[in-house]
Amino acid sequence: MLEELQKIYTDVSEWLKFIETKHAAVFAVWTAMLIAVLSIDAFWDLELYKMILILIPLFVGIIINLLAFMPFLNRWTCLKEHCYKIYDNNQSMCNNRVFYQSIFVQTYVSGQGTDAAVVKYKNLFQSSSDSFWQEVLAEDYMRQIVEVSTVATIKVYLFGISVKYLFGILVLIMAGLIIA
Repeated sequence: MLEELQKIYTDVSEWLKFIETKHAAVFAVWTAMLIAVLSIDAFWDLELYKMILILIPLFVGIIINLLAFMPFLNRWTCLKEHCYKIYDNNQSMCNNRVFYQSIFVQTYVSGQGTDAAVVKYKNLFQSSSDSFWQEVLAEDYMRQIVEVSTVATIKVYLFGISVKYLFGILVLIMAGLIIA
């Protein structure tokens, strides 16, 4: 069973790496847009309020994306609660003990810490061999699986917001270019 927990942990960690890579790519797009705007000579000829109106959406996009790089996102109760409400409605991942979002949804306990989530995760695996579950290493793996699943799910949620905002800004830019 310990080998299975190690495989699950490896899989969950890979999902976290994948979503962090996606966030880095979106951050690169925001940075490129900011550099492009600041390198246009006509930008510096604009009135101050127009410059601010152009820069604010870019900085908001950067801030949304940088939020995903904050450490310990799983400790932000309001963000965790909101993610749970969003992903709890996804019936296609119910009863999946391996998929990181499913782990998050199945182990989430409102207002409770990781210990309560680990107990819920342990109950998903409960077998006739209770001695295994008493091992510290197995419990630590379960704790890490729950924590990493929570962080990955929150990062996926923030990525969705970031990408929707980015596409909204790009549509506005294209509309402005077409109109101009």
